[in-house]
Amino acid sequence: MQPLDDDDLHALLRKWKAPAAPPALERRVLSARRESLLKRSLRWLATGTIRVPAPVGLAVVVAFVLLAALLVQDRSAPPVTTLAQFEPVRELKPRIIRSAYDAN
Repeated sequence: MQPLDDDDLHALLRKWKAPAAPPALERRVLSARRESLLKRSLRWLATGTIRVPAPVGLAVVVAFVLLAALLVQDRSAPPVTTLAQFEPVRELKPRIIRSAYDAN
């Protein structure tokens, strides 16, 4: 078979007829248009996706883990609710550590 030139291709294009759209397609398009905005929004919330770059997703996961750790940690000292409950430190004993290898 020899390759077709532009004139042959144009003649073939004029003869070609596009197939008709299936009747179900028109029904689906019109029913989708009639759906309320609320229903479409709820469907997107249930099944929709958002593409997020991996570093951003990892940062969000790390932030949630840190936030959960802060919320779960034990708070041994009761919170001070008023200044009447506030007590200053009775005696301050500072420790000076010059090196990690020195005996305290």
